[in-house]
Amino acid sequence: THVTVSLPPSLSLPHTVLNPDNSYEILVDQSSVSRGSLLHDVVPPVNPTKEIDDPTDSKPEDWDERAKIPDPEAVKPDNWDEEAPAKIQDPDAVKPEGWLDDEPEFVADPAANKPDDW
Repeated sequence: THVTVSLPPSLSLPHTVLNPDNSYEILVDQSSVSRGSLLHDVVPPVNPTKEIDDPTDSKPEDWDERAKIPDPEAVKPDNWDEEAPAKIQDPDAVKPEGWLDDEPEFVADPAANKPDDW
């Protein structure tokens, strides 16, 4: 249903149109006064950047670039067992009925092409 409303001439009616492509248009009395992108033209932006660049930041002179840094004070617990298995089998685990033990772990894809750089 379309409704027409009569307004006094002194009253302005703002209207905002938001589109699925993140564009917008602002109309006042059915005349366009602004249009643009919600992501690029709005201040502050609707989706601000996840990280704000700080031009004055810098790493300390003693910054260590190693991926892992050993802790000289770290000690293993007294009851640590180097011979213990990495994984412990669950004694209550039951293999599902119909499990296909003899099937290959991977099935080759005859349509697959090996990339040249492999």
